[in-house]
Amino acid sequence: KGKIIEQIEGTSDYVLSDGTNKIIIHLEDNDVTYTPDTIVEVSGTIGLEPHHLHEGDHDYTETEMEIVVEQIQVITANE
Repeated sequence: KGKIIEQIEGTSDYVLSDGTNKIIIHLEDNDVTYTPDTIVEVSGTIGLEPHHLHEGDHDYTETEMEIVVEQIQVITANE
């Protein structure tokens, strides 16, 4: 659960923050517009950049992993 901070220009990717960390989420639904400050709860699959998969104990950055969202629930949205 977190707040959408921004959309990555030219993509279906958004930066989501839970207040302590940030992660990129990939949203396929082009019929919905998510604006900054939209609070959502997501579930999905964590995807890692292929060149990092062999690394065991590694602190991944927001650019090295993303969540491919399978389900999203909008908690609050700015209109």
